[in-house]
Amino acid sequence: MAEVPPDQRGVTSGMLNLSRSLGLVTGTSVMGAVFALVSATTDVTTARPEAVATGMRITFAVGTLLIVVALMTAAGGRALAQRTAGMAAEAERVRGVSDGSRDPERCRPRYSGNSPPRQELQS
Repeated sequence: MAEVPPDQRGVTSGMLNLSRSLGLVTGTSVMGAVFALVSATTDVTTARPEAVATGMRITFAVGTLLIVVALMTAAGGRALAQRTAGMAAEAERVRGVSDGSRDPERCRPRYSGNSPPRQELQS
């Protein structure tokens, strides 16, 4: 949010809240479907205790797997962003060194007059 322009912060905040709400609703629905599928029942009150226990174990295992995938995706995205930023900074540093645009000493002309100095041929 710190990088968002002040006139766009309300819209950005609303979009973040909407995406969080949609994620919660979707995740709850998917986990409920996984539980119903694994426990092989539509009514949990009439299900056998073993089926409910199996359904809960599998549902929590799927949830754990999704968390691990999300953490790996976030860590990979962060590492990629840092590597890209580092490569951009290195490219900017190299570009500044090669054309002298960042070094005031390199920007100053080394000769006086309108034409560059002659170079003497050495034999």
